Amino acid sequence: MKNKGFTLIEVLIALVILAIALTAVYKSISYNIEDTSYIEDKAIAQWVAMNVIARAQTKIINTTPSLTLTGTTEMRNKIWYWKISEKVTPGDPYVAELDTQVSDKMQGQPLVKLTGYLFISGKND
Repeated sequence: MKNKGFTLIEVLIALVILAIALTAVYKSISYNIEDTSYIEDKAIAQWVAMNVIARAQTKIINTTPSLTLTGTTEMRNKIWYWKISEKVTPGDPYVAELDTQVSDKMQGQPLVKLTGYLFISGKND
């Protein structure tokens, strides 16, 4: 009479294969979660940068050439650190370039760098 079933070696090999497959799935999911978190932070940093530029364009923030302003903004229960600097564009003395950087850490690398433009009124306006 022949026994039908798996031997101990076959069961152990199947378990090893299953463990390797589940580890690969787990790593894939964890990388996906990290990427999603990074993309969300980058999108929020983009919103902060756009808000800072809009505030400079509406003169809520007073920028001047060769002076870098820094500040913080709270958005989505997190503090965001920003820098904005103004420089006159070479081709047009009535337009200033606003360079903005936003980071989620005080001295961290910026997640977003965004450039906007500001009209500078002339003396004869």
